[in-house]
Amino acid sequence: DGEGDPPPPVPAVILRGVVSGLDELPKPLNEIYVNIIVVETTHSSPYNRSRLPPPGPGGLLMEDGPFEIIARPGEIAIVATAGEINRNTLQDFQDGNIDYWTMRRSLNPMAMGLRRFISASPGDTIGELDVEIDHPMDLSFPVDLDNPPAGADPGPRFYAALPRLNFGPEGYWELDTQAVAIEPNLNLRKMPRLDGWNADLTYMIIGLAYSATESNMPYSVSVEETRDVEAGLLITPFVGSAFVLDPVEGAQLGAGRQVTWGVHDGFEGPIAEPSANLIRIEEPALGPPKPLWRYYTQSLVTQFQFPELPADVGSAGLGQGIMFLTIMPFIVEGEAFDFEDFTYNDLAQYRWKTWGQTMTVFSR
Repeated sequence: DGEGDPPPPVPAVILRGVVSGLDELPKPLNEIYVNIIVVETTHSSPYNRSRLPPPGPGGLLMEDGPFEIIARPGEIAIVATAGEINRNTLQDFQDGNIDYWTMRRSLNPMAMGLRRFISASPGDTIGELDVEIDHPMDLSFPVDLDNPPAGADPGPRFYAALPRLNFGPEGYWELDTQAVAIEPNLNLRKMPRLDGWNADLTYMIIGLAYSATESNMPYSVSVEETRDVEAGLLITPFVGSAFVLDPVEGAQLGAGRQVTWGVHDGFEGPIAEPSANLIRIEEPALGPPKPLWRYYTQSLVTQFQFPELPADVGSAGLGQGIMFLTIMPFIVEGEAFDFEDFTYNDLAQYRWKTWGQTMTVFSR
């Protein structure tokens, strides 16, 4: 409820250097394609590459040479990717008909290079950051999802492996490939080998069982990190994805104030039991939804009842009108989880090995 102008935006960082290695790559056989380099930086979470600011025109090169890009402040690494792109798509971007990330998704990657350990404060200009594109993206390996959930429509019916590079404090890099299938046996292609890069750099492979809905919910996620993929990769375990039984989509919460859900079984049989279940109740707001309630239930508990709050809590508790119900079974990584003796730090999402998510809308 403050007044006045918003604070000024955080100044961006400018990174400069020379990139080389495009000249070593074979030219496209079809003249409709052309080889280019895109120079970008790591992102802060495994899921937000496309929310980076576009690097600017100095980050798109048609030949080896100098680059200049705009980047976020912080601990970052430069990622230079060389590949081929349709000339018409590139021209559409240069003419302003499509945005940067639409153009970027059409790039067929062939090789990449890194420049690591850059510490950039807001407003910095840092030069002499040369990058050599020296890692061909020609590695393939199988990825098997261990008994992920499966369910009739709208339950999980598709499976995916989504690869990232984990740079530690420098963030993540979403690789330009993914594997999708109707069975949980997949093959990742166009991956770089990690040979010659620092030993702290790892593959982060996100295994996903998802539904053919606009939100892909219900879904279940399990994550594996490794450097060794010579024999392929098994992603395990997967927790079940939930489906809401009561209240049904768009209905009113019943007089008993009860929430009930079920859990999809696994592709090959009984699904792994969750450590606990997180239930969130939120209501619409300008911007992100407004949190109202947060519950944790024991592993196999699939229902709870909203308590009646005393009158002196005022507006706290359930709202009136439309609300969102989200159910997230999860398994905590590491030692066995004791529901009778835990702290909220034990339940922090960074500790989750696997989790499922579904959401419905109800009213009151």
